[in-house]
Amino acid sequence: MSKVTPFDIPLLINAICRHLSREDLKYCMLVSKAWSTWSASVLWRDLNCERKTPDIPTLRRYQEHIQIVRNITMWSIRDSGGRLPFPHVQRLEFKDDSSEDGVHRTEIRVLPLLEGITSLQHLKITLSLDRDNIYRQFVRTLESLPQLESLILGCKRFIDGKVIQDILRLCQRLERLSLSFSGSERHITEEDRQEFIDTRAEIQKMPEMRLCELSFHAQSDLVVENILHPLLERCSRIEKLDIGYRATDSTFRHLSKLFKENNFPKLRHLVIEGLDEGRYQEAIAEALSHVECGLESLKYMGKPSELVIQTLSQYHSCMTILNFTFYQISLWALSDLMAGLPNLRSFRSEVSSDYEDSSRDIPFEKHWECVNLKILRLH
Repeated sequence: MSKVTPFDIPLLINAICRHLSREDLKYCMLVSKAWSTWSASVLWRDLNCERKTPDIPTLRRYQEHIQIVRNITMWSIRDSGGRLPFPHVQRLEFKDDSSEDGVHRTEIRVLPLLEGITSLQHLKITLSLDRDNIYRQFVRTLESLPQLESLILGCKRFIDGKVIQDILRLCQRLERLSLSFSGSERHITEEDRQEFIDTRAEIQKMPEMRLCELSFHAQSDLVVENILHPLLERCSRIEKLDIGYRATDSTFRHLSKLFKENNFPKLRHLVIEGLDEGRYQEAIAEALSHVECGLESLKYMGKPSELVIQTLSQYHSCMTILNFTFYQISLWALSDLMAGLPNLRSFRSEVSSDYEDSSRDIPFEKHWECVNLKILRLH
């Protein structure tokens, strides 16, 4: 019977590696062959190419170990010999290299490398889907990834509704989906508008999506109105929802209707972005008041009005995480939140105050109910 060594016990190796830095693991590779084997498997499990992408021969050497690849550029692997240099990758995140010359030629060469990777569960990629050849190749690639659970997709230019509809059809089996559509409506014709209206009708006929997380960002009101709105109606399993920077008053009215009808019974986490000058406050407050399940976390990238603050305190006492970014809240609002959210564990915001009066004492005039608060960042 062969002797069992610590290197044969995966749980022990994982426990040890939690206490080792990447530099420690590099030194471990120099100790012995046995040490080199297990330290290399851990060191190369998660590859972050933010600083430097290893050359293809190096990637080939450690390809059996690589499971996670972050911030890799397409051009760095486009000449990899027709085969992705990490065949067992589970998470693959491409860095947006749209500024590179010949990016379209690079995309059409890299997409086929992804086909048939049965281990791939998460993909982050930005593509020129306005080009028909890239769009069709991407469709083939998606169809060939049976284990894909999560997709973060960026589109560089304005694309028509039919393309978006096809993407949604292929994403029905996913659990997490993030879509970002660039491009404005400057050159949109009436025919294009009618196509989006037709696309909306088709999305409304789609089967229920499996999504538990949805992030949707678009620079075009046409896309928001005709894609996001009907898509929300097909996503009753949503637990986390990120409404992008072009959400309109009608978007929040539509959300309010869906919340009121309890269309998202599992919703716990909400992200609202890009609310300039406190717009749509009444619609937002109305929508928040109808989230009957009770939010656990809210990231609000805008200027919250007094009405929104009151709504949060009144309807979401179970909230644990609250993050206001980019805009200030008043000390009055801070006081109301701390008194009305007893389960709050994390709060981040910039706070404004008028030092010519006694407003600095306002937060202490009410009893802070959030006794479990762990993180408080005010600046």
